Amino acid sequence: MPAIRRPSPIEARAARIEAALRKVERIAEAPGGEDYIPVINRLRDELDAAQRAIH
Repeated sequence: MPAIRRPSPIEARAARIEAALRKVERIAEAPGGEDYIPVINRLRDELDAAQRAIH
């Protein structure tokens, strides 16, 4: 049985950002959700940076 690999800190951060982004995107779909667009954009930028750091 192979050992389970633990994610690096940057991989864990990317996973947390992805989860937060999905949550905020769901909230933004509701009426009045356009207020969340800057938050979504910031999270996408952070996720892109984290993914670039991984690769």
